[in-house]
Amino acid sequence: MKILFISPKIPYPTDDGGKVTIARAIENLNRLGHSIHFICYSQNVDVTDSYKTLSKYCIPHIVKYKTSNNLLKMFINLFSVVPYNVSKYKTDIFKKELISLLESETFDIVHVNNIHLAWTVDVIKKRLKIPVVLRQENVEMMIMKRFAEKHGNPFIKLYANLQYKKFIKYEPKFCGKFDKVMILTKEDEKIIKKLNPKINSEIIPVGIDESLLKLSKNNPKPFSIVHIGSLNWYPNFDSLNWFLNRIFPKIICALPQVKLYVYGGGPIDKISIPMQVRDNVIIKGFVNNFFDEILSKDLAVVPLRIGSGIRVKILELLAAGQNIITTSIGKEGIDVENDKHLIVADGAENFHNAVIDYFNGKYNKEKLIQNGKLLISEKYTWRKIILQSDKLYKTLINS
Repeated sequence: MKILFISPKIPYPTDDGGKVTIARAIENLNRLGHSIHFICYSQNVDVTDSYKTLSKYCIPHIVKYKTSNNLLKMFINLFSVVPYNVSKYKTDIFKKELISLLESETFDIVHVNNIHLAWTVDVIKKRLKIPVVLRQENVEMMIMKRFAEKHGNPFIKLYANLQYKKFIKYEPKFCGKFDKVMILTKEDEKIIKKLNPKINSEIIPVGIDESLLKLSKNNPKPFSIVHIGSLNWYPNFDSLNWFLNRIFPKIICALPQVKLYVYGGGPIDKISIPMQVRDNVIIKGFVNNFFDEILSKDLAVVPLRIGSGIRVKILELLAAGQNIITTSIGKEGIDVENDKHLIVADGAENFHNAVIDYFNGKYNKEKLIQNGKLLISEKYTWRKIILQSDKLYKTLINS
């Protein structure tokens, strides 16, 4: 089949979870023999190498534009019914490129990734009578709601609550315009369909590369912790900041030998690191040999307080054989059990106690690793996930 894939960003390099899921989707659709045209924003970065990689799997159409936040536009958005995180992705330059593509090519189906570009459904359906699918990687209203709840600045909290109220109306409405909405988790489906029961949805989680199942820990450094994630995504920024300021100092009081290794790009200089733990924090940033690095560490922490959907990094860490301590929000949407596949701890006190207990030998590390790998192999490999998507596409086309 011939697929038009619409994305908010170019997926290479795969340095965050969102990029990973987009990249693996087009790679695996390509392996099934489908022809793919891929249109996305460049985000104003040098896309030379990314374009070459992308071209291996599809025909790229890259719109040179950056959708970063703009204070003036954020203020103007106060008078709009469209959430700001959507409006900044709705541009004339993207619409023009999309229309040109729709008029010059024929497609069997259109795949739109994320609610940010859901506005394109009106452009497509005005011109073509083919199925249009939305891939919801998050329920954006829940991210905004949790962001508002956790932020300390009263003005930002107020603005976020206003955006949340806009998302409550916008997100269910636009999801209802698609022939099918692919949702990651039962939790997300329940939230979105409560607001619009007419949404035609199907639960299809994200997958991971099966090669990760062959990896294992490599003589991990004793008392070493790893935190991974791009700090350009605010929930990761909040996660690390909260861990460093509310949890890590108490861990160091009990176990002074513990070291925290921080991986991922973004504004690390804006993270507040308390003076008493600075000697215990090693900033690694973005690295190419990612799994070589993290598998030399004893424990991964994913202390997320904001989010929706599925955290790809938890799936990857489980597949690679890493022990994990996370929150209920962190493991949300993944079919894991506490103290069977990973360790779940909510609140600062419970989290630092769980880390201390882990290093004191309370948990069966090897059993957790075995159970985690088995879960991934049974439910979350791309080979299985992409076949679900392929079946869905074919059903829509045939109907």
